[in-house]
Amino acid sequence: MTDGWGQNQIVALDLVADYWKMGKILFLDADRMHVPLIVGSLTDEGFVSADNCYLRNSQMEGIQVKSVQWECAGNLIGAADFLWAAAVLHILSKADCEKFVTSARLLLKPGGTFYNWTVGNREAGDWHTTLDGKAKRYLHSAESLHALFMQLGFWKATVEYTCVHTSPDVAMWTVDDSKEHIMEHLCFTATK
Repeated sequence: MTDGWGQNQIVALDLVADYWKMGKILFLDADRMHVPLIVGSLTDEGFVSADNCYLRNSQMEGIQVKSVQWECAGNLIGAADFLWAAAVLHILSKADCEKFVTSARLLLKPGGTFYNWTVGNREAGDWHTTLDGKAKRYLHSAESLHALFMQLGFWKATVEYTCVHTSPDVAMWTVDDSKEHIMEHLCFTATK
């Protein structure tokens, strides 16, 4: 919105309504930001093509959502000019990252752009267990993320390293190969 987008041009997407509402409170936007929220995951098969519903209104008690009012958004294929997703890809397994990027492409109109940043590594690979404990999270390198965008049908992509974490407890870890790895931010844009 600070870049000139009207609230009627924005739709939020998050895993649960509580995250979105808590963020609005945290950033003091609860009284002035009124955009619809679609709750779901881009890693779920068929999410983009389903008849999705979005959160039109809700009542809060502290940081907990107490009541919601939903409206039907319908099929989301080709619905977005831009898709912004920060700090998401690195918490997913390699397979879920591919599903997420595939869904992101489906959401976009022709010429639409998927952009932001994720954590990566100069050497792509598994790094930590996913939240559900069923798989390893995957860190892309700039090269592997670029290749993924191109493999999944984006016509143009740019992926660049932007900075290195400095905190030793966050920045370095070992995996099965017992080598030390350093996390870096990858800034990306991918155009459909």
